[in-house]
Amino acid sequence: MKQFIVLAAALPLLLLFMVQFAADQQYSLAVAAVDDAVYAAKEMAKQEGCFTEKITQWLKEEIASKIRGVEPSDIIIGSATDTSPVYRMGSDPEGDGLIHYQVSVPMRGFSAGSRLLGLRDTARTRYYVTDTYVPSELLP
Repeated sequence: MKQFIVLAAALPLLLLFMVQFAADQQYSLAVAAVDDAVYAAKEMAKQEGCFTEKITQWLKEEIASKIRGVEPSDIIIGSATDTSPVYRMGSDPEGDGLIHYQVSVPMRGFSAGSRLLGLRDTARTRYYVTDTYVPSELLP
């Protein structure tokens, strides 16, 4: 009887580890989808010289369509993202020719035991952030 009581207490915690593996796989797929969309938007921005409103809107819609539970309004395009044209390196003596961009995407629901452990929704939301530079191909 003692072993049954211990099993009844330990089994839910052990099952939590099994379910977390599936949640980790879903998280990896979501990160890959974000990376693919950001890469495509980055390539468009290289041609335009900056992240235009059209590219930004396309990026938000693309990410929202690939990740369940994320709306375009949830995605944050950082304030450091270049929205005015940056010219190719060497074309502008004052510029470095690099387009800076920041994209933050909320990742919710990728923790299998958060409700079991009593965590609130706000505590379970994490942001996947891409913050980097790309050389511009725009000529003046």
